[in-house]
Amino acid sequence: MSTIPSAGRALIAAVLVLSACTPDEPAGTTEPDAGAADTATSAEAGASGTKAERAAAAGLSDEQVAYLDSTEVPVYLPVLPEGWRLEDAFTERDDENDTFVHFYSVTYRTPDSTCVSISGSEGAGEPWSDVPPNERDVTVSGVPTDGPVRLGWGVAGGEDAGWEGGLVATEAFGTDGHSYVVGSSNEDGCQVASPEDVETFLASLRALDPDMDVAPN
Repeated sequence: MSTIPSAGRALIAAVLVLSACTPDEPAGTTEPDAGAADTATSAEAGASGTKAERAAAAGLSDEQVAYLDSTEVPVYLPVLPEGWRLEDAFTERDDENDTFVHFYSVTYRTPDSTCVSISGSEGAGEPWSDVPPNERDVTVSGVPTDGPVRLGWGVAGGEDAGWEGGLVATEAFGTDGHSYVVGSSNEDGCQVASPEDVETFLASLRALDPDMDVAPN
């Protein structure tokens, strides 16, 4: 697996496939830290936080951080908005070579039981294979990009190819040989997130490792 799937539907599939393929290796699920930041703007306010503080603000345990670091993909995660919690974190081992695949996926649940996921991968992402019926540009200041990120979504109950059921997803974005996709997830019991949920998530993203912070403009 060298690239992030180009369509939002594939993002969901990737999360489910990894869940099925790595029963012995996924990072576990934890409740969010009690001191986690409660707004997207906290990402900027806490930009100088240590790696441990950032992990706590993203709801991660030390074990999960170790799994994510093993993928060798720069990890970007949100400062959890109030009421959000970590649903799952996935990595995948290459047992033949005794290494981790250069891929991670982390899913969060909102207070309304909608879910949003971020997947990161080695390699350049591809454009959407199906044009979404709705889209807008979103500035993602916490992740290195070549410009605004395209956010697309379907219509609830709609049947637009690749965007059925109101799916929400970004086009792959990122620089320096890595790409990321953020979008709604249909984990067990999850409802499809709104474009506003996904945009809130995008606005709160920052590097897990402070040394990977995006330089201010």
